[in-house]
Amino acid sequence: MVDLRVGDENLLNTRFKYMARNTIDYWMVPDSKKLSETEIVQCISAAPVTDETTLQLYLHIPFCAQKCSFCAFSGGNTLDFANAGEYIDLLIQQLRKILQITPTYGQKRIRSVHIGGGSPDLVRSHIGRLLSYVRSLEGMDENTEIAVECAPATTKPDFLDELITHDVTKLSFGVQSINPDIRANIRLPRSMRKVEELCEYVGGKIPIVNTDFITGLPGQTLADVEADLDYALKHPIINAVSTYLLTPGAAPSLVADVKSEKVPHVPMHKEQAIMRLHSYSTLQQSGWVRCGTNTYVDKASVSKEIIDHLPGNECIGAAHYDTFLIAAGAQAIGSAPGVRFENTVDINHWKEAVRNGEFGFNLRKSALHHQKDMSLWTFPLFYEGLRKDRLQAMIDAGDVDEAQLSTLQDLINEALVIEGPHDYRLSILGEVFMGHIVRLLKKEEGQKIIDAYIHEGFKIGEAINAGVIDHDNTANNRQSVVERI
Repeated sequence: MVDLRVGDENLLNTRFKYMARNTIDYWMVPDSKKLSETEIVQCISAAPVTDETTLQLYLHIPFCAQKCSFCAFSGGNTLDFANAGEYIDLLIQQLRKILQITPTYGQKRIRSVHIGGGSPDLVRSHIGRLLSYVRSLEGMDENTEIAVECAPATTKPDFLDELITHDVTKLSFGVQSINPDIRANIRLPRSMRKVEELCEYVGGKIPIVNTDFITGLPGQTLADVEADLDYALKHPIINAVSTYLLTPGAAPSLVADVKSEKVPHVPMHKEQAIMRLHSYSTLQQSGWVRCGTNTYVDKASVSKEIIDHLPGNECIGAAHYDTFLIAAGAQAIGSAPGVRFENTVDINHWKEAVRNGEFGFNLRKSALHHQKDMSLWTFPLFYEGLRKDRLQAMIDAGDVDEAQLSTLQDLINEALVIEGPHDYRLSILGEVFMGHIVRLLKKEEGQKIIDAYIHEGFKIGEAINAGVIDHDNTANNRQSVVERI
């Protein structure tokens, strides 16, 4: 299948001819056929706790004021947020139920809590009830990062007041681009007024104020990217930037929009590669440091104590096989050693399950699967890199194969990965091609799963463009449409 706007030349003198097509879910495993809730519960309960074990929470709030075609999550998010209070109660109920079977809970500190969406701000002051519960959990301490997402256009003071009251570490919101025409193409307000009002309200009250930008948007140029970075670097309140690559393969509705010329073409892959390199180099030259998958923080305005305790897990996935990532809420994805569990995407089905005392798992998409080589292929996503002793332990246990180790050496030889005395980290060039590197470091089976996911995304996008599937954006919820193509 031909990708959008692919050229024939190698990008930035690397092996790659196109930018990565995937978004964040590199942890995918084959679908289950006859998995029961009891089996998932037993696997989580029996998961081993080691010296390397960490505990993190991801809480999903699937409310949006609109559905954006570029968003890989929009198919499962809902516009019906009138009963936000009930959703928060059920979210707490599910989280409590999962923590009761989590062997690390009460034994390990909670390293981070990420509340994402969707637009969590749409629950308004109900967020306070969730934050209060989170703060009461065993393992929470003064160094636990609490990160919360919001959408400037819909964020109200009562929501922000609760974040400030409960000492949230990081507030993150999407700007995507400051160019009004590009913003209009992706259905964001042309004006930046709401962004400025939000920043003014939280300035000095929340330690990290993070804005998201996207490169590769329809109609975008390098000059647009330069303007975005200049805006953030000179802003008196914004002190962190997450710069993401637009990946159409993860959002079929966007593929359809581009193919039908409903929006301008996305930039050529050569242009996108330059945009990525320019973004990282500009942030580094300005003294900002990588503290996440695609996130840089201004070390001059954020204390070292806070920076030292940032887990950098905005990619919403486990960094290591030993990690317990406990996920609650419709559509949320979690994991523990030997198990990957997805919650039901449809919010009404999820609510009904939790009300009935069930866990709310999507049994078909969950799996009992030991990804013991995880540290090798996730390290590009985490700024802490891969420790050599951790890699050696995987080699000694037979968890990685010769092909993976050969690939790692090739990436070092190609200056995409830097080998230090004690660890491996991405070079700045490696950051540009991060998604490719994750895929290449997986075993062959894992690569095929990612490729199938991307192929499916483009196939759905083409089906929308051909009129086979309605262009109502539920297509980004693949579970509801994949049988129809």
